[in-house]
Amino acid sequence: MADQRTGKPRSFAVPALVATVLTGGWLVEPTEPGPFYGTQSLTISGAPGDVLRVEPLPVPVPGEAQAWRVLYVSTGLSGEPITVSGVVAAPRGEPPRKGARSSPGPTVRQA
Repeated sequence: MADQRTGKPRSFAVPALVATVLTGGWLVEPTEPGPFYGTQSLTISGAPGDVLRVEPLPVPVPGEAQAWRVLYVSTGLSGEPITVSGVVAAPRGEPPRKGARSSPGPTVRQA
């Protein structure tokens, strides 16, 4: 197919290369989750919400925050105890004084 402005054939090499680079990450087989998430040696017991394991998040956290990954007990669809994971993030340092004008108040996020 020719370019209408130049009359030369259009090159699809650059768009094809860009598409390959952009989608390449989606085609990669995911790596194993690592020993933190291994539950083979765990006896899953306890109440929903009981923490089984916690460690600092092994990736950089933006801003002045700190984060931990947690493995905890939940309940499966059939009522059986299961393990689930999540991330807890919090600002570093001392919390603001109660009632301070600059304090936005307590914040809890869940996904």
